[in-house]
Amino acid sequence: MGLFDLYGSAKGRFYLFVLPPLMLSIIAGVVLYLFNVDAALQTDVNPAFNWKFLERKEHYAILLGISIFFPFVLSFDKNVHFWKKWGALAMAAIIVGAFYIIWDSIFTKLGVWGFNADYHTGAKWLSLPWEEISFFIIIPYCCIFIYECLNFYLKDVRLKIEPWFTGALFIFLLLTGIFYADHLYTGITFLFGAAMTAFHAVLFDSIQRVRFYRTWLMCLVPFFLINGSLTGGFTLEPVVLYSSTEFIGIRIYTVPLDDAIYLYGYLLWVITLFDFFKNK
Repeated sequence: MGLFDLYGSAKGRFYLFVLPPLMLSIIAGVVLYLFNVDAALQTDVNPAFNWKFLERKEHYAILLGISIFFPFVLSFDKNVHFWKKWGALAMAAIIVGAFYIIWDSIFTKLGVWGFNADYHTGAKWLSLPWEEISFFIIIPYCCIFIYECLNFYLKDVRLKIEPWFTGALFIFLLLTGIFYADHLYTGITFLFGAAMTAFHAVLFDSIQRVRFYRTWLMCLVPFFLINGSLTGGFTLEPVVLYSSTEFIGIRIYTVPLDDAIYLYGYLLWVITLFDFFKNK
């Protein structure tokens, strides 16, 4: 089924707005029901650098400001006209962000992860620092900006390898999620990533996934830089603390591998909704 067929039918809109949150809720519910949290937040990640200017309560806020600065300034570029798509972006970010903030809050209360009080300003809602809630506004802004720029400057291509890549990725995410289901972050993140991959492969055209994959891979570069700082890559302790027993245990420098898959599922959902609202 093509993109506009899906977006233009009542059945398609049902799939679009009901299936992703339903899949996330079911996966999270089953994993949380079957396994207990063995929380022990990890503060020592052995960073190679210690940048003194980041040793402050405004650390998280500074990173958000750095993240949004250039995408915002360049939003008024005469070619991409990203500012004209703010409405579609806002709708997608709010819908997906609502579910992820609930997920974030539950995991924080369970002790799957937490936030170092030395590196955020203190104001909280739902047990989350305001900076963490702002993450779900600023990061989709930056990622969708990259998505729109790539779509404008790069030609669409239908890669023969895409179905094989998607199939292999689905199997990897599914098997990893099942094998590490007792690690709450890994289990839910990878299984939801597998579910979103299957959802998109069944309902959307191959070109849409090629657009998404190149955006996700491009976003991983700034994501690892910013998340590297949040996970303690440049400070004495991390801003975001993880329970060592609830993720897969593999870090890329200081960033858990799970975070890249977390971005994958999140961004795939946001982009899918963004395209819907943009083309309404």
